[in-house]
Amino acid sequence: MKFTRWLQCIDEKFWMIEEQELIIFWWFSWIWKTEFAYFLARQNALKNNPICYINLELLENVMLSRTAKKKANITKYDFQVWNYNDLQYKLYEKHLNILNSFDPLLLNITSFNENPDIWKIEKTIRLGYDKWFRLFIIDNLGCIGWSDNENVRFENISRSLQILKNSMRISIILVHHLRKPSDNKKFYPWGVGAFRWSQKVIDNSTQVVEIWRDLDPENTDDEIKKEVKLMQYKDTIGWNNGISNIIFDKGEYLEAIEDTYF
Repeated sequence: MKFTRWLQCIDEKFWMIEEQELIIFWWFSWIWKTEFAYFLARQNALKNNPICYINLELLENVMLSRTAKKKANITKYDFQVWNYNDLQYKLYEKHLNILNSFDPLLLNITSFNENPDIWKIEKTIRLGYDKWFRLFIIDNLGCIGWSDNENVRFENISRSLQILKNSMRISIILVHHLRKPSDNKKFYPWGVGAFRWSQKVIDNSTQVVEIWRDLDPENTDDEIKKEVKLMQYKDTIGWNNGISNIIFDKGEYLEAIEDTYF
């Protein structure tokens, strides 16, 4: 079974997700990390590809409500103080109902009340496998407990997931939220050097993708701030690295015009 990467332009550029992949997506704060992972999950469910989305940061109802608010262009504060019109609220309810209507056999969302260890994650994946899920998204790596030493923890987790995806013939997308960069690096892509503290995470993966957008406060162009770049630095299976440009607007990702290879 081949899984979509959510947009045709990205499927054509980086190829579709195949069996036994361990894909690392990483980004910094304010890059719409959860929206990105959740959008990918929904796109596969819409194509009848069963997918299990393990969100270790947000409970399902919170994530769905937040996504629906973005679609209706309602901020968290505006929602709290009822500062929205009837049309916005109807749009919010409509989109929330759509998000709740997914067949749980096609899109399973799993949340935890506390950070689980890798053994709980493995158990969740095995239970999902029994229900015919073959693609799993884990959001995110930093929420999985194992060891006090971060380098050892990330190395062991990625190695365990590598063994698991090979033995079960499944694919796993592992989302990682990097630490806040220093000021001189904040507005530029980091490349694979961002993983300098745990190169084994890179070694254990089949694909590595950085997701970036311009967060420079001096940039006041709203259209530019919607632009998101996907930079694939490693592709063991396809050897097809490059950059794909997409747009994020009101909770949805859209195709952009320009793409480049390297």
